Amino acid sequence: MNHKSKISIKEPFTLVELLIVIAIIVLLCSLLLPSLRTAMETAKRISCSNKEKQIYLCWQNYASDFNGYLCPVDTAVMGATMWTPAHRPWTNIMRNYLPNVSLPSSNAIHRGTILECPSKPFVSEWHDAWYTGYGMNQYGIGGKKAVSEKPYKTIGMIRLPTQVVAFGDSLADSWVDQRLGYSWVDRVSHNEFRHLKKSNYIFGDGHVEPKDYSFINPPWGWWDKAPWGAP
Repeated sequence: MNHKSKISIKEPFTLVELLIVIAIIVLLCSLLLPSLRTAMETAKRISCSNKEKQIYLCWQNYASDFNGYLCPVDTAVMGATMWTPAHRPWTNIMRNYLPNVSLPSSNAIHRGTILECPSKPFVSEWHDAWYTGYGMNQYGIGGKKAVSEKPYKTIGMIRLPTQVVAFGDSLADSWVDQRLGYSWVDRVSHNEFRHLKKSNYIFGDGHVEPKDYSFINPPWGWWDKAPWGAP
């Protein structure tokens, strides 16, 4: 007696089944991609925080070598005439303290330095020192006077160091981006909330906090109060 062997033949996917598979893949991607993007941005924010801590240590080393005197936000604070070769930003003043930063007479910063935020890379191999990715609080620690407050001159004069901003994220797109402060981050918007809609700020005691827009919009009388003034 002959027995016919049964051959199993798999039928191809129907169009409906294929569309269901595609829909599932799209759904999974829509669920996973935001989490992946958030994880990547969190990693960049942590890297940015580490760079700000390095800048803070360089700033402290500068003050230590100059008997506690703080580095000014630019040489105009010390009497230099604006728009002359003598007018230089803090990134140039501290050039011997900032690692791997090349600042020739043209005030050029090389890519990959601690002055370049990982979430805001420089657009070219060389970047102007006035257009840095991090800004100094020009009123509190930077030596500029806003209204009636007396800017700090030495590191020992800083009151409420846990509340006064030292450095923070800036746009890296304008010649004033190496400075921060109430009028510069709020009215002229030289800040950028590039870390999940927040900016990193390092304070006078060396701790870093991510802050949203409300942080740079303080009430009237900010000039003699933390975080932007000199309390």
